[in-house]
Amino acid sequence: MLRTQYHLHNRCPWGFSSNEFRVLLFSEELFPRDEETEISKISACRVVENEVRMSPETAKELAVWLMEQVEEYERTFGKIRAHHSKGPQP
Repeated sequence: MLRTQYHLHNRCPWGFSSNEFRVLLFSEELFPRDEETEISKISACRVVENEVRMSPETAKELAVWLMEQVEEYERTFGKIRAHHSKGPQP
């Protein structure tokens, strides 16, 4: 049985199955609203710009490489504050 999970994080939906990781990169444009449109009814148009598929092994290598780059960046410029973090980071 092929099991696939997909998630949405910021502007990058991603997912995985037993044999691949998948990342969709897209642009998003909000439809203009008039004064009668409720905020909860505003919609957007998403256009997939790129799709990246890789093996689990390649995904892990990419994750290791990205963490190395983030660590080097933080040594040079200071800690990166994640959007989902609560309060200042040490």
